[in-house]
Amino acid sequence: RGERGGGFYQENVGSGHKRAVRRAPACEFLRPLAPELLAQDFLPMAQAVLDTGETIQLNGGTYSLRDELTIETGQSLTIRGPGRIVGDGHSLFKVRGLRAFLNVEDVELLHLGSELRQERRELGSAILVQGKSKAGFVNCSIRSEQGFGIWLVQRANATARSCRFPDCGRSAIVAFGRPRLSLQDCDITDAGVHGVCARGGSRVVVDASRIQNCGQRGFFAYHNATLELRGTSISGTRDPRFSAVQVEALGPADHATLTMDAFCTFSDNQGADLTVTGDVTCSDAVARYLGESTHALGESQESKDAPAESQE
Repeated sequence: RGERGGGFYQENVGSGHKRAVRRAPACEFLRPLAPELLAQDFLPMAQAVLDTGETIQLNGGTYSLRDELTIETGQSLTIRGPGRIVGDGHSLFKVRGLRAFLNVEDVELLHLGSELRQERRELGSAILVQGKSKAGFVNCSIRSEQGFGIWLVQRANATARSCRFPDCGRSAIVAFGRPRLSLQDCDITDAGVHGVCARGGSRVVVDASRIQNCGQRGFFAYHNATLELRGTSISGTRDPRFSAVQVEALGPADHATLTMDAFCTFSDNQGADLTVTGDVTCSDAVARYLGESTHALGESQESKDAPAESQE
């Protein structure tokens, strides 16, 4: 058996003998290579400075990253724009281990989809941060056509300031395990599923940001997650089955926390604005909103009735 859409056929090689030859998957022929992927290869540039800590200046150029760039324990990479980095591997950057660092400023990061990665677990992300590694972004655009914009697992730490997350195929940012995420003055628009999805012991702090037109929820936090929203607007969610902000702690050992200030706003969401379910500690502003708003639900069957794809 071959790759998806491929396989093998028998080729005559003379004297009555045959050999098995792989038939290339149809997708190898159907989709032309994106022009951006023909740009200068970023991988050797980055590998040359991972152990020195030197800064890479893009100087307005577009660079291709066909293979995932891994930043290991003790390594760091700093990239300054303006410029673009475009790739179609499982992720553009994988930051993993202890004391591995990625810092990016004024760069457009575009993670293209691939017909060779169609299964849900294969869709990947623009940025993957693992272990106790850290990543920081300032004035960047981060997009994954099919997957996540940023994917945090274990005890990873990520910050984003004045960044944009447009049109991510799945959720713009996901945090699984015990990671830390901080967003300040960021825009998340048109995410395929959620704006931010946090589970486990994740801690998410969002300041003065705008979450617009998400496919299901603006924020979804569950298990033992902590979600803190300050001066943030959530608007235009597109599925009436799901709340714009949902926090739930339904397991016997679960305890989640939701904090919002009085400057958070909701508008034009197809479903409820806010749902809190189970053992969730709420700030005074959340309690007031739950008590006063006709668009908020203190207890809900939503999570039980929702289809499986509602959770990342």
